Formats: sequence, C-alpha cells, structure tokens
Amino acid sequence: MSNVLILFDFDGTLTTGDSFFRFIRHTSGYVGLLLHLPRIIVTVACVCFGIIPAKRGKERILASFYKGATREWLAAQGRDFARYVLASKLRPNALSQIESYKHSGARVVIVSASLEEWIRPFAESLGVEYVCTKLAYDRDRFTGKILGENCSGAAKVRLLREYIPDMDKYKVVVYGDSAGDRQMMALAAPENVFYKPFRSDVSCGAWLRLLRIPQWTKSSFVFLPLFFSGRFFEGHAFVQTCVTAAAFCLIASAIYILNDIEDRQEDRNHPVKRFRPIASGELSVRAALTGLALLMIAGVVLCFMAGVAVFYSISLYLALNVFYIYYGKKMAIIDVACIAIGFVLRIVAGSLAISQAMSHWLIMMVFLLCMFLGLGKRWDDLCLTENGCASIRKSINGYSKNFVMSALTLLSTTNVICYIMYTVDVQTMARYHSVWVYPTAFWVVLGNLRYLQIIFVDQSAMSPTKIMLKDIVLQFFVLCWGLHISLLLYA
Repeated sequence: MSNVLILFDFDGTLTTGDSFFRFIRHTSGYVGLLLHLPRIIVTVACVCFGIIPAKRGKERILASFYKGATREWLAAQGRDFARYVLASKLRPNALSQIESYKHSGARVVIVSASLEEWIRPFAESLGVEYVCTKLAYDRDRFTGKILGENCSGAAKVRLLREYIPDMDKYKVVVYGDSAGDRQMMALAAPENVFYKPFRSDVSCGAWLRLLRIPQWTKSSFVFLPLFFSGRFFEGHAFVQTCVTAAAFCLIASAIYILNDIEDRQEDRNHPVKRFRPIASGELSVRAALTGLALLMIAGVVLCFMAGVAVFYSISLYLALNVFYIYYGKKMAIIDVACIAIGFVLRIVAGSLAISQAMSHWLIMMVFLLCMFLGLGKRWDDLCLTENGCASIRKSINGYSKNFVMSALTLLSTTNVICYIMYTVDVQTMARYHSVWVYPTAFWVVLGNLRYLQIIFVDQSAMSPTKIMLKDIVLQFFVLCWGLHISLLLYA
C-alpha cells in the first residue's frame, strides 16, 4: 500500500469539535475570551455573510489575541494544548484507524485550517505528516497575519499539491466532515471518501440538514395573498396564514426526506449532494422514515387547524411532489413545471386560509418566476455535467445550454410583461388607491437581470434559495421592491 495516500481533516473529523477557539480559551482563559467576544461575533458574522474572506476574519481574531507574541511562546502553548487538551478531544476510533494505515505502509497526512503551532506537535506525536495554516513572524514575533493561504476549501488542494507534487501517482483516500473539505474529497473516488466517519451518534446537525430548513423560505409564498390583500396586520388572517405556512414547512421537509431516500444512490455521485445525511450514511433510512412519519402527522394536524380547504390544497401539493419524486423529475420541462405548480399551490392555500381571491396576474407571475428559477438551476446542472459529474439529474439529457438560455430569456421577458400588466390593471390601481404602481416594475426588471448575471456571468452552481440568501445585490432589489409595494399598500 505504499502508493496509497490517506488525507485526514482535523477539526471535527479527528476531534470532537473546532480547536481554534479551544486554543484561544486555553491561552487566554474564559475571561479573556469573553472580553473579546463582541469583536469575535462581528468578525464571524462578516465572514458568514461574505463581507470579508475567512482568512481575513481569522487574522483579525488572531491579531486581537496574539499580535506581538513570540514564536517560542506560541509554540510552547501549542505543545501544551496538543498534549493536555486535544488528547482528550479525539474521537475514539480515529487514532486506531491512523495506526492501521501506518502499519499497512500508507502515507498519512493531516490537512487542516488549524494552526501549525498545535497541528505540528500533534502530527509528530502520531508519526504522520501535516499540511496546515501557518502564522507570519517578523523577528520571531507574530505579525497578526497568516503566512500564505488559509488551509481551507480549494486552498487545501493547492497546498497539498505544493507539498506532494507527485500526488497523482497515489490512490487517495479522504476523511472529512465539512464543506471546507469538499474540494479535497474531490481528489478521491467516491468509494474512498469518508464523510464524518468516526461518529457513533447521530448529531442534531444531521437532522437539521435533513429537514432542509433553509428551504422553508419557499413557504413565504403563502403570505403573498395576505400581503397583497392589504390585510397583513389583521390578527386572525395573519394567524391563519402562519399556521398554513408552518404546515407547508413540515410537509415540505417530509417530501425532502422521501426524495433523499429515493435518490440516495444517485446523490452519492453528485459533488454536493453526496454529503447529504442519508447519502453519506450519517443517518439510516429507518431513522429518516421515522422522521418523515412524524413530520407528516404534525403537518396534517396543522392543515386541519388552518381549515379543510387548506388541507385539500396541501394534499394536492403532496400528491404533486410524490408524482415528481417517482416520475416527474425524470422528464425534462415536466420536472420544472411540477416545482412551479407547487409554488402556485402555496399561493392557493394562502388565499383559502384567509378567504381572499388572488389576482390572476400574480398567479401567472409566480408560475413564470418559478419556472424561470427552476431552469436556472438546470443551467447549473448542465455546467456540472460538462465538468465531469455523472448522473446529476435524471431529466438533464432533455436539456441543452442553448435551450435553457432561450427558455430563461423567454420566461424572464414574459414575467416582466405580466408584472407590468398587473401594475396598470384597473383592479390593481383600485386596490392600491394609486396610479403609481407601475414604477415598482423597475425593481422587478433589475432583479431579473441580476439573477441572469449570476447564472451566465458568475457561473454560480447554487440553488435559487442559496443565491437569494447569499447575494446581497439581489437581496437589495427584493428589499426595495418590498418596501415600495408596502408603502403603496399600507402607508
């Protein structure tokens, strides 16, 4: 096995958690950590929202604690930390697995974003190699900067190739536990990738990821009838809409679980989906089915609380998605249409919950918008397929880049026209008590253009939900549109 290269992530994979803040607590104590807590929270938030890169955020935190510290002092603290703290935080089966690989003659390397000050003594104690983040020193004093790259994400691969120039001759096996390890995991064949391998318990995070809680934002469409009716601050109507939205959230999570169970084999070949809890083996199918049943029961109870009519509409939504999982997603165009109709059913349920008729223009716009967003995701799938990812989606053979580009242009144009027709409709102007509804179309046009820019120029391989949650420019346009409409309706 001398031609086998074993790559281990450190934090979360070999240990039971992150070592970065544990080291800070070890050197500064709880009081020192609490004194710097506001700065840490602001810095972490800036990194999470993409305002500053992760490397810059780490430098800010390190500089606030250690700038000017000597190399000798930091090295001594790192040795003590590795010996007395990390030794008790290792996962039970991790060390035995490393020893097994060493005895077989494999080359073992720890690859971590953590600092050399404690990774080096830890790796040396095990007799393995390491690649990690290094601090910059000037005259043996820490400058507050990181030397070179922060060893995370794509930088892990680059630093590995610098350290092992002939890496392609090895059979690579990778152990990791987070999004920062995905590029490194791509170096190995799927059967040689081990995601969160040394965990005997099922983490709360696995269940939260299984539920797809960020996808609950789609249930906000249930609030559109309430918002556009001008009754948003009417107590009973608001409560009914909230109950309906909660029912959709639970039923949607149950549908996602069913989809993940059905697609677990295909997901293992996807560069991102293979890290889902069921596909990665983090959660068993039996446990997932139990969660699905509980979600369905809770969702049905909420449906009846919102009204029998809401129950019927959500039943149609459930039937539509079962059809999508087993048949619809295999057929091009039908797959996107099923998703779009699902959003229309959310609006219908919201209308039924408050007994409020919905404008036919808005229903058409929601359908066209969701078709537009769904085809945008198909564009990303085509890009991934071109990059060598197999079995991305069963319907992908029914799409081409030229077709998707033409369809996106058609849907974007039609959607904008529908919105303009809505704003100049007599009934709309009467509801808003204003003839100045049409300027809100400016934000709709800008939002459409920004989304097209993200797809075609930025080549972003993200779902529409993630794009909405991460892109500040698109969020700004949506916020401006919402404020503009709100002023017309409620001012």
